[in-house]
Amino acid sequence: MLASLDRGQTILNGAGQVSTSLPIKMVFLSRVVTLLAAVAATNALAQTTQSQTDTTSLLKAFENCMDGSAGNTTSGGNGTVTVDSNFFVEESPLYEDYATGPKARIARKPAGVYFATCEEDVIRAVKCAVDSGLAPVPRSGGHSYEVLSSMDGSLVIDIADMVDVNLVSEDNVEGSAIATVQGGARLAWIYTELDRLGGYNFNAGTCPSVGIGGHISGGGYGMVARHYGLAADQTTEMRVVLYNGTVVTASPTENPDLYWAQRGGGAGSFGIVTLFTIKAYTMPVVSVFKLGFNASVRAQVLRTWMDYFPTADSKVTTQLVVDKSEARLTGQYLGSKDELDSLLTASGLLSIGSIKTDERRDNCSQLATKAYVWKGTCDDLSSLNVSHHLTTKDKDYSKIKGGYSNSVMDDAGVQLTLDWADRLPNTTWAYIQFEAYGGVFSTQKNDMTPWAHRDAVWSVQIGVGANKDEPETSSSYEWIRGIASALEPYFDGGNYQNYCDLDLGEDYGKRYWGAANFARLREIKAQYDPLNIFHSAQSIPLP
Repeated sequence: MLASLDRGQTILNGAGQVSTSLPIKMVFLSRVVTLLAAVAATNALAQTTQSQTDTTSLLKAFENCMDGSAGNTTSGGNGTVTVDSNFFVEESPLYEDYATGPKARIARKPAGVYFATCEEDVIRAVKCAVDSGLAPVPRSGGHSYEVLSSMDGSLVIDIADMVDVNLVSEDNVEGSAIATVQGGARLAWIYTELDRLGGYNFNAGTCPSVGIGGHISGGGYGMVARHYGLAADQTTEMRVVLYNGTVVTASPTENPDLYWAQRGGGAGSFGIVTLFTIKAYTMPVVSVFKLGFNASVRAQVLRTWMDYFPTADSKVTTQLVVDKSEARLTGQYLGSKDELDSLLTASGLLSIGSIKTDERRDNCSQLATKAYVWKGTCDDLSSLNVSHHLTTKDKDYSKIKGGYSNSVMDDAGVQLTLDWADRLPNTTWAYIQFEAYGGVFSTQKNDMTPWAHRDAVWSVQIGVGANKDEPETSSSYEWIRGIASALEPYFDGGNYQNYCDLDLGEDYGKRYWGAANFARLREIKAQYDPLNIFHSAQSIPLP
């Protein structure tokens, strides 16, 4: 009879009084749900414990493998992992420093971080990781905006200690040299070493802490790219450690497909590059400049810049930043100040007026020009003094977006940009930065390397800084996603892989490399990493 009271009928309580009760089945179900929730929680805890146990077992296997091949690690008791000074696991005091790298918006939890000091270390680490069931993830500078050089549960193989820069040969007539650079060197170190070795330069980027491994693997744009091409274009050879621990040379004559893929196809898909051979050069007189315009003429400045600089002499490269208060143009010209003056006059910028900053100079040292774009001065080279190991104090929690356009932005786009500039969030920092292309790129085909943006007219990089643990729904992140969405119709030239963006979703391959290049990269992936050992959230997938 009790079992039939399942619809909340009126029943008599023990005192003979009428009592409206919860349905008995509902009470029963409630207790079942509570029991199931408890079981689920217990299972989740068990799974977490099991996962931790599994990770510890994998790390122990890796440790034993490394110990067997080099004798430089020891086993700990109670199921823990004791490691040498080059290896950091979650129990290590410096694990939090090294788990992600300088870009730390996304909290990654790799199983361990191993710092290799030579190519043999890389070979052993790759082989032992694979044999132990850990996914090896290469890291050069750790500058990935989406922290793709550190994945959950992976074994990060960090090569930041591999920084040697050496000259192989010099051509005094041409003013060039062939140099080798180990894969963990940061741009600042490369610039200072090449300058010390003979006053040489390399056409790479402006941010001093970027590692050369990811930079070249993504293409490598910099302030002389319109004249000399990308960093990848001046890379003549590489040594690559593959998934099985073998080392191959990638060049135009040896493993040419791999050579093609590694010069713009993204880091962390084919192997770990331990050594780059690059072409360095001595530059002629270099002039640098900075023009700042009042907010009232921002539209005219952006319009004038957009109409002139994509087709300007390849010897000039510019960055135009617009915000609430001004439009600010910084640039570098491979020539004298007099020639620069003529170019700026021809551009029409100087006739706009409302100029609040006007600095033009050609008395920077060759090395100082690298610091000028970053720091805005020829005298302060402190920006080039970057530690090989970046720690917690170096971390930022930024989000970066952007895109390429194959045509000049119209007036509606200019106004749209300024509307969003006026809405810059009150955060750590935020910017909208335009760069003109053209130059040597306009003479090259998009399949020259995987970097498929040689017909771009301009690009924009949009960035916002945030605080640690700031939610993705904050006004900072809403702003950057909002402006990127608004400008999306202009991004017909795709996106830069080195400005990686997980918001692109499954379409990232075509956006970064174009459909044809992406298809070729997938075929090369199958040839050199058939088991997909090297993978991340945006690596090259198998076909």
